[in-house]
Amino acid sequence: MRHVYGTPRKSQLSSPHFIQYNIMSTMSELHRLMQEMKQDDLDILADIAYEQEQAMREAMDEPPIEVSNDSPTN
Repeated sequence: MRHVYGTPRKSQLSSPHFIQYNIMSTMSELHRLMQEMKQDDLDILADIAYEQEQAMREAMDEPPIEVSNDSPTN
């Protein structure tokens, strides 16, 4: 079999072990990044929940607003 000019040659780096290693490494890195993103999302949601809880506590601690019934339409 002879090489035809202009066609790609099969390189030595495309052995199954090399490809498998890269895929496993990539999958591992993807999994790690997804875990980080999930943790970041959970941290953001926890911050939002904390801020909402604080706002509710502050609203409950405020004295009630008195509404007067002395409207000019009566």
